[in-house]
Amino acid sequence: MHPRHARPVDVLASVREALAPGAPMIVMDEAVSAEFAGPADELDRLMYAFSLFVCLPDSMSSPPSVATGTVIRPSTLAKYALDAGTPPWRSYRSGTSRSSGSTS
Repeated sequence: MHPRHARPVDVLASVREALAPGAPMIVMDEAVSAEFAGPADELDRLMYAFSLFVCLPDSMSSPPSVATGTVIRPSTLAKYALDAGTPPWRSYRSGTSRSSGSTS
């Protein structure tokens, strides 16, 4: 799901409806920290800069918008997935030295 989607719940629900029963849905995001903690590291600062100046304004230009920018934390995605009626999901980290994401 691209961070600039103004309505990510609608996107997730549409993808779920398009999939065959039991088919997996894979959502990939930037390798930011699983939770906000200040001070942020270099990657989180870079992603927040992209978010503030590119992705968030673009998302907000298509009302109604949930105003999600570049940084989508696992907890935010979990809420969007629940609101979209998707089955339980898991969050994995691959190829980074960051701590693992949450599992729901």
